[in-house]
Amino acid sequence: MKNLLSMIMLIIISINLFAQTETMPSGSGTANDPYQIDSLANLYWITQDTSSWGSYFLQTADIDASPTSTWFYYNAGGSNYYYKGFPPIGNSYTTYFSGTYDGGGHTITGLYSFLSDHYEGLFGRCLGATIKNVHLINVSIKTDFCGGGVAGYLQQGSMSNCSVIGGTVWGEAAFSPAGSLVGQSRLGSIIDQCFSLNVDVLAGNSGEFIGAVGDGSNPSSTTIVSNCYCIDTTKVENTPGFVCDNWGTVKNCFTVYGDNGGFGPFYYSNSGTITNCFYNEQTANDTSQSSGITTAQMKSDSTYINAGWDPNIWYMDNNINSGYPYLAWQNSGGTPLPVELSTFTAKILSNKVELQWQTATEVNNYGFEIQRTIQNSKLNIQNWNDIGFVKGCGNSNSPKNYSFIDDNPPVGTVEYRLKQIDNDGSFKYSSTVEASFMKPDNFALAQNYPNPFNPTTTIQYTIPNAEHVTIKVYDELGREITTLVNENKEAGHYIVTFNGSSLASGIYYYRIVAGNFDEVKKLQLLK
Repeated sequence: MKNLLSMIMLIIISINLFAQTETMPSGSGTANDPYQIDSLANLYWITQDTSSWGSYFLQTADIDASPTSTWFYYNAGGSNYYYKGFPPIGNSYTTYFSGTYDGGGHTITGLYSFLSDHYEGLFGRCLGATIKNVHLINVSIKTDFCGGGVAGYLQQGSMSNCSVIGGTVWGEAAFSPAGSLVGQSRLGSIIDQCFSLNVDVLAGNSGEFIGAVGDGSNPSSTTIVSNCYCIDTTKVENTPGFVCDNWGTVKNCFTVYGDNGGFGPFYYSNSGTITNCFYNEQTANDTSQSSGITTAQMKSDSTYINAGWDPNIWYMDNNINSGYPYLAWQNSGGTPLPVELSTFTAKILSNKVELQWQTATEVNNYGFEIQRTIQNSKLNIQNWNDIGFVKGCGNSNSPKNYSFIDDNPPVGTVEYRLKQIDNDGSFKYSSTVEASFMKPDNFALAQNYPNPFNPTTTIQYTIPNAEHVTIKVYDELGREITTLVNENKEAGHYIVTFNGSSLASGIYYYRIVAGNFDEVKKLQLLK
C-alpha cells in the first residue's frame, strides 16, 4: 500500500511538472496576417515549432506566465541539457528566432526560465529579428551564458519600445553577459526607447554584467543603443550601471543605480562611443566617470534639453519615475519636455523695437503672441495688449530663431513678453524685456520711404502730446483717395503703411492733421 501511494504521488507530481500544453494560434504568420498570441499555450507553441521562428507574431492580450515556474523537461538535442521553466523562443544552436514579434503593448507576467546552459529570456538567440512593444513584469531568468529579460542574444536585429519591470536576471558563469533587457547585442543591432525598472541583475563569478542592455562585445560591433534607461537603486551588486563592454554606440541614455562596488556607474569598459548619457553619481556613490550628475540635475528638464534630447521621445512628470525622465510611449498624454526659451531680447532701432528670441527645443508649439504694456509706476497696473503673432516650428530638438518688429512703440518704458501657445491651446508666458522711448519735443511728418514706390511705402510721424490724428492721401486734383489714420494717439513715434496697388502711376499727396499741426508732403507711385 505504501508503494502504491508513492507511485500515485509521483504521477501527480509528474502531471504538474509536465502540465505545459501548446496551442497553435490563429493567423498564418505573414505580415498581413500575423499569428495572434493571446495565451501562454500560444507562447509555448512558438517555442516548440521552430519552423515558425521566421514568421510574424502579434500579441493580443496580457499573458500570465507564472505557471512556467512548475515546468520541467529534458532536451535531447544540442548539448543535452535540462530546462526548468519556459524554454526560450529561438534557443537552438542551429536555428535562431529571425521573425517579428509585436507585443502590442500587452504584458507577460511571471516568466520563469532557468536553463543550465545558455541563451535565456523570453527570446534566446535572435538573428535579424524585430522585437517591439514587449513588456515583461517580474521575470526570473537564470543562465550560464547570455541572459536577458527580453532576449539573451540579439544580432543584426532591432528591439524597440520594450520594458522589463521587477524580477531577477542571473548569470552564473564567469564572464557571462547578462542584462535586465538584453544579455548580448552585436553586429548591427539597434535598441531604441526601452527601459528596465527595479530588475536585479546578479553577477556570477566575474561580476562583468550589465544593468540594462548587454555586452555589446566584439570590436567590429556596430550596435546602437539609444533613448533607453535603467533605474534600480535598491541592490548593491558587482554590476555596471548600464552597459558592460561597449564596442558600439550608446547615446541619450541614463541610469539610476545603487552602489555596485566599483564596477562602473555607467559602463565597465568602453571601446565605442557614449554621448549625452548620464548616471546619478549620488545613488551610485561614484564620481569616477564624466557623465555623473546629481539627483537634482537628473530631475531637471534643462539637463536633457541642453544635451539635445528629443522632446518627442522624452517626457518628465513628478508622478512618474519619481521625477526622472520617462519615454513618451509610456504615457502619451503626459508632460513633454517644454518649449525651452534660450534668449529673449529687445533692441531699439531708430523709432522701432526689434524683438529677438531663440528656442532650444519645441514640442507641439503653435506659436507666439507678442504682447506689450507701458509701465505705470504710480498705479502699478499692467494692461497687456497683443501686437502680433509669430508661427512656431511645432516640434524641434534644435535651436530655432525668431524675430518681430514693433513699428509703433509708445513713449515711456515699454515691456514686452511672449505668450507661447501649444497646439492644444494651452499656453505660458515668458519673462519680460524692456525698451524706453523719450517723449518727442515737436510734431514731425517724414518723407515717405521708398519714394518713388511700387506698390507700398511707409510714412513716419511724431506727435509730442496726445492728439487726435488723421492722415489722408489725395490725388493731384485734390480728391481724397484714402484715410490711413483717424484716431486718438498718445505722444510717440509712429509708422503707417500706404498700399497703392489699386492706383495708377502718378503724383499723390499725403496730409497729417494733429491738433494745430497740419502738413502735406508729395509721394510718387511708379509702376
